[in-house]
Amino acid sequence: MAYLTDIFEKLNILNTSLQGNEATVLSWNDKVKAFVRKLELWRNSMESDTLDMFPTLVSMVQDTDNPVLPMDIKSCLLDHLIMLKVHFEKYFCNDFDKFNWIKNPFENAPGPSSLKVNEQEQLIDLTSDTSLKSKFKELSLLEFWIHIGKEFPTLSQKALKILIPFATTYLCETGFSALAAIKSKYRSRLNIAKEVRVAISDITPRFDKLCSQKQAHPSH
Repeated sequence: MAYLTDIFEKLNILNTSLQGNEATVLSWNDKVKAFVRKLELWRNSMESDTLDMFPTLVSMVQDTDNPVLPMDIKSCLLDHLIMLKVHFEKYFCNDFDKFNWIKNPFENAPGPSSLKVNEQEQLIDLTSDTSLKSKFKELSLLEFWIHIGKEFPTLSQKALKILIPFATTYLCETGFSALAAIKSKYRSRLNIAKEVRVAISDITPRFDKLCSQKQAHPSH
């Protein structure tokens, strides 16, 4: 139970890190790959009787007369870490390394089969533009590829096809939560399309401009 407490806490941390409005399949892939590498690290550490990564398990072992995990329990936990790694590699087997040029076109060169020759020519033009390199540092990844859409439409569309799809169900769940909060049993017939859009939008309303366009009600 102590081990399960620790491993589920780590899985919850991973799950939380995959959420957010800016999450993409590329950032999601990086975090999952990092977790798989950690599983291998934890297995190797446990084989050498190092349990620092599982504080609840360490506390339980320290409360016993034997400061080392019994061999049968240790073997069971090692098998679980191995199987967990196998299942992660099975279910998250997509190779996104070929899209590293999308994450940072100025540092990551695409593979020979990732882009056509004319697309590689456009990428050379893009990466040679120092002003765009400054823009890349200022904007988010999604904003950058939208920003260069007019100048490099082919590359922009190719990148956005990878970045726009939902990496998780987080945004869908956010929308359903907003819907449930607005459309209660007392407002069941309300058409709330505009209200939901406002509720889940990250855009801050310009209240000063909105108020300036309205005439104050004169006093009598």
